[in-house]
Amino acid sequence: HFRHEIFCAAGKIVKFLQDAAKAQGFSTDVEGGGGYSSLHVRRGDFQYKKMKVSADEWYANTKEIWKQDEILYIATDEKDNDTFFKPFR
Repeated sequence: HFRHEIFCAAGKIVKFLQDAAKAQGFSTDVEGGGGYSSLHVRRGDFQYKKMKVSADEWYANTKEIWKQDEILYIATDEKDNDTFFKPFR
């Protein structure tokens, strides 16, 4: 279901990320998208333990698609953000 307030809040976040990316020299595409990349790392809601991929595996599997110094927005339910995402820094 569409909830206007959620889309409005998300739009503000996207604009913030794109403005920060533009300040670093990245640009949006002709449709107004892009300028940054995002990753959804789900950690706590899987039935099987083998589905918990380590940060090193995430990084190894995705590092080729990120641009140098690109802003990367990570949405996650990981509790230990300070140490878990060190490979991405």
